Amino acid sequence: MKNFLLCLLLVLFSCPAFAGTLERPSYIEGEVLVLMNAPVFSDYDDMSAYSQAVSQQTEAFAKEFDLELMQIIGLETSITTGKITLLLYSEHKSTEELIRELSSNPNVISVQPNYIRQTNDPWGCNTGYGSILFLLAGLISLAINKK
Repeated sequence: MKNFLLCLLLVLFSCPAFAGTLERPSYIEGEVLVLMNAPVFSDYDDMSAYSQAVSQQTEAFAKEFDLELMQIIGLETSITTGKITLLLYSEHKSTEELIRELSSNPNVISVQPNYIRQTNDPWGCNTGYGSILFLLAGLISLAINKK
């Protein structure tokens, strides 16, 4: 049992979440997600015209703030919600500066950093190997205890 606990501790402290040895940024610096009002779909004849209007509006918005428009998210759902999400990037401004600057625009509903999505590894290793390491520790402990 003592060996099992020792192996368990080794496994736990080998994972960054438990050991605290690996700092990961929580978001991508210089990138923000902006939720903003979209053009009203009923003002356009078809999806093509609407798509072009959204593209023009978002490109003008990005240009106004000297940002790179990386992606338009939710074009289809913007028809019913009236909202669209933009992924914007700045080479020269920090994420905090972008949030402050963009939040003041009346068309902007919200601005947030482009958070890095972590896997749901119960051991916090974000590798998928946490469970395997735990199983190996248990098998090693059993082998040692049988001797």
